[in-house]
This record gives sequence, C-alpha cells and structure tokens, in this order.
Amino acid sequence: MNLFDFQVFKYVAKFQSISLAAKELHMTQPAITHIINKMEKSYALALFERSRSGTILTDSGKKLLVSVERLLEEYERLEGVVAELQGKHLSTIVLATYPSVTLYCLAECMQSEDFNQSKYVLSVREGNYGKVVEWLSSGKADFSICRKENVIKGFRYEVIGDDPYVMVSPTTVPANLTIEDIKKYPFVMPLSGCKEELEPYLIANNIIINKVMESESITSTLALAQQLKGVTIVPLSSLNKHIRHEYTIQPIEINIQRELIMQWSSKKEVDTSFMSFIRHLLFQLQERAKRRDLHIEANCTE
Repeated sequence: MNLFDFQVFKYVAKFQSISLAAKELHMTQPAITHIINKMEKSYALALFERSRSGTILTDSGKKLLVSVERLLEEYERLEGVVAELQGKHLSTIVLATYPSVTLYCLAECMQSEDFNQSKYVLSVREGNYGKVVEWLSSGKADFSICRKENVIKGFRYEVIGDDPYVMVSPTTVPANLTIEDIKKYPFVMPLSGCKEELEPYLIANNIIINKVMESESITSTLALAQQLKGVTIVPLSSLNKHIRHEYTIQPIEINIQRELIMQWSSKKEVDTSFMSFIRHLLFQLQERAKRRDLHIEANCTE
C-alpha cells in the first residue's frame, strides 16, 4: 500500500460512496474500486459493506480508518519537518471545523489566487460540534470555524456571516416548495452536526417529513436527494458555487439562529504570522459569504 491508497480509502469512508470519492479525487470509479479491492485482498479483510444505501465501513474498516488517519497526520507532520530542514520554514496551523466547511467554504477560499500559502501548511481536523470545541479548548487546534453558539469563554472571535438553513431539491422537484410540501417528497436528513439541530426543531414545531435516509456528509446528502427526487435541509455554508444548475435552493421558514464564526485563543495573538494567516482567511470567507448570499437571492428569484 502507498499513501495515496490510504487517501482513497479515507475518502470512500468519508463519503460512503465510490462514485462521490471518485468525483472528489478526479478519478474513475473503476480506479477507486481497484484500490479498495487491492487493500482488502492484501489485508485479507472486508473493509466495506456494499449495499443500496452506500459503501459503509465494516467494523474492521472502522478500526483501520483510525490508524490510517493517524498515519496521514504523521506524514503531514513529516512533510513539515522536511520543509523546515530544507530551509523553507513552513509553519503548520491547525484548524478545527466541520466536514462541510472543509469541502466547500475552505477549499474555495484556499484556491484564491491572492492567498499566499508559501509560509504555511494548513492541517484540518474535522469533527462534530463537540469535537471542534474540545480540540480548540485543549490546544489541539489553533483556531476553529464553527457556529457562534460554540464560542469558548475568553476566546477571540469574528463573525464570518449568517449561515441559515435552506431547502435544497433537485431540479426535477417543483420549485417554491413550502414547509408543508416537505412531507410529499422523500427527505434525506444530513448528519454532520445538522441532525442535532434540525430534528428537535422539526418535532417541536410539528413539521412532518418523510425521512427515508440519513447521510453523514452534505455531498452524499445532496446526491441522495437527487437520486430519490427528494428534498433536504442544509446550512447555506455547505453549498458551493457549482450547485446552481443541478438543484433548486430556497430560503425556508425555519427559525434556527445560526452564524458562522472564526475563533482563536487570545494567547495566539502574539504570533504575528498566525494572525496574518487567519485574518487573510477570514476576509476570504467573509467575501465568499457575501457572494453566496447574492447567489442564493438570484437563484430564488428566477
């Protein structure tokens, strides 16, 4: 096995889908399948269960994933050490956030032409609300991108922008749905921190949904909604700019206050390089939030 094989394994586990992993890695599905089959044959273990609901890790696969994630983290640290020994003096900055932020908000901002990454290596730790708070408060992360509700006492923060929930459906589903219309279509519940906010709200407000599936990542949630000709409700921050032609995105009358923030310990403010990095990233995220809001408004008036 090589490191790329382990990366492929991690992506299939993350998306619970060979097709979505192939799309994200810009590979063909047969190539992904070949690597997974090679790993299973080499280790004489069944790592995934294939079913109509997705490609799900077996118990053996879950245990292997823990070691794979450690290995990839160690390799990243090794790269930083080598770069420092070579005189490049790259600093590693650790971000704690949610998978949807990494995939959409962060990736788009880091690809900006004027974003200088010559001095930094950004290491991302992905988890749910509780894990993000734990990593930042314990010093295992340098800063976080999270909900305002998760501000840690004594930490500095800046607001990135509002992050309301929106209704998303494939273009095969009629537009301008109301909250009452949701029950008429298959509903895919996003996990990844969303279910713990959405489900209690829906129950408390007697909003009926026809939940047929739950999905760990926003990407797979959207893909399943498209396949099932159904609907889902996700945070606006989780939608990227390429989604417009495949889905209808509309505001929804759900009163869950949600703002995305960037926060860090006040102790980090003596590090000028760190502050320069996160200030630049904060600006990119804030500008993206403004463009995204305009995009959603235009999409809703069409």
